[in-house]
Amino acid sequence: MAHPKAVYCLDCRPYHRRPPPPCRRCGSLDYYTSGLCVRCHKYAPALPSSCPHCLSWGLFKNGGGICPACRDWRARNPRLGRCGSCGHDSTLNLDGWCRLCYRRARALARADGGDEQDTRRAEAVAGGHQLFLANLEHALALKVPGRRRQIQRSLEPVLVAAPIRPNPHRQGLLFEAPRDLSRIARTDIGPPPVPLLAEALEAAAVERGHAYGWPNDVTSAVRRALRLLLAIQDTPGAAIKASDAARLRPFNLQATPVLEVLSSVGMLDDDRPPAIITWFAQQIRELPDQMAAELRAWFTVMREGSTTPPRMRARTDRTTRNHLTSALPALRTFAERYDSLREVTRDDVLGVLPCGAIHRKDVLFGLRSIFRVLKGRKLTFINPTAGIRSSRLSGRTPLPVQVNELRDALDPANPVRAALAALLIFHGVRPRDLRNMHLLDVRDGRLHIGGRIIPLALAAAERLTAYLNYRVDRWPRTANPHLFINALTATRTTEVTYVWVNDTLGTPAHRFREDRILDEIHATDGDIRRASDMFGLTIPPLLRYLATLNHPDLDTA
Repeated sequence: MAHPKAVYCLDCRPYHRRPPPPCRRCGSLDYYTSGLCVRCHKYAPALPSSCPHCLSWGLFKNGGGICPACRDWRARNPRLGRCGSCGHDSTLNLDGWCRLCYRRARALARADGGDEQDTRRAEAVAGGHQLFLANLEHALALKVPGRRRQIQRSLEPVLVAAPIRPNPHRQGLLFEAPRDLSRIARTDIGPPPVPLLAEALEAAAVERGHAYGWPNDVTSAVRRALRLLLAIQDTPGAAIKASDAARLRPFNLQATPVLEVLSSVGMLDDDRPPAIITWFAQQIRELPDQMAAELRAWFTVMREGSTTPPRMRARTDRTTRNHLTSALPALRTFAERYDSLREVTRDDVLGVLPCGAIHRKDVLFGLRSIFRVLKGRKLTFINPTAGIRSSRLSGRTPLPVQVNELRDALDPANPVRAALAALLIFHGVRPRDLRNMHLLDVRDGRLHIGGRIIPLALAAAERLTAYLNYRVDRWPRTANPHLFINALTATRTTEVTYVWVNDTLGTPAHRFREDRILDEIHATDGDIRRASDMFGLTIPPLLRYLATLNHPDLDTA
């Protein structure tokens, strides 16, 4: 076609008909659009074609337009010239033959030597060349019985992991100039300033990829990203800043595995602020300056603690985030009338508390945390939340799950879902334990979690076996020690998230656990001591289940 919106190609246009121009990248006459051919254009249909050097069929848009075997041949034989056998201009070996003629001569030599087991004897034809399919030479060689074959060489030279020592100093800059890397293509990355460092980092990436079961495309992408980060360094050889990994986004390169490689060899300068600091700055951006300054003082004490009276231990980032998230609607209401939290009174706090018991308790706890710290640091005169009581929360009555829903979750057609559901339905495992469970926790037909040893039910053992077989087939080289993994955590050592567990099950995981505990309470006529030993719960949480024995909606008598 002439351009994306054209109806006719250049040969068929009714007016201004002209032959299509050659591709501006490779010179091919198979013109597509925008000056590129079908093979070079990014959005052209991926139709198979032949290698221009060895004429092997089945080559798609990858590898720079040639098959991997020819690319390896060109790397080992860089001399260009006219083949002494066929007369074509190509890359020649020391004998002056191109790869296609070399293959034919080798096949003829094997046939003349009486080799009757080689499946490639069909190449030894008289008067011409035997064509073949791309990327199948090694597969055919492995089928030869009783013959020792060498593994195909890598397309790139073997990397050597040399000692990595980052440059201790950094070159000072006159001014910060942002770089525009959007126009740099993959093949346009120049040679690294320190070749030995680049080779050592790539070797570390390959080694980590083998150890953690990375796919080949992930390992190649990490190596390209490392070369790019080394090329844009202001101080060659210095530790690479983690903030520079954000520049990989235009190249569709993942930053997480790159940072893991750099951290493993001591070449990472992690200059990224914690996520909660960025999140906190965004949340208080619209508040008055004085109120924002007071909240910064509370935020610092929550994250770092305080050794001066009143002393306070540092809280987790999750606690700090929960308190501020619950209190933000009330703080925004205060900001409409006041510039500082010193002006907030008890009536103002009572006016912003919601009616619902759960939301009222969360908002009150968030405000109480803020005003308690500010009062202790003498940033407010009073604590307006003092003396305000939250409503007592009534326990939620656990309800059973429908039988058809349990059967659907245990369907062995989905081995991941069936294994998760089996541990919840038959043994009442906590969702937290599902995420943190390791492969070694399931052994000898028993489940070892939380200091307890649980004999596996037959149905649960069968579904776990099916899942383990699926896990080995899907991720045979993963180094993740956790029992349950997915496509994201298979290349890492972290656990799966609660969201993944619930999405895989199709329902919150705690519903299956509650159904199992409820069934045990009803089967044992309220023996909560037995249920406590089975599910690792204390007596007070089990009283909710004990209250269902005489519930009219749950009475099965």
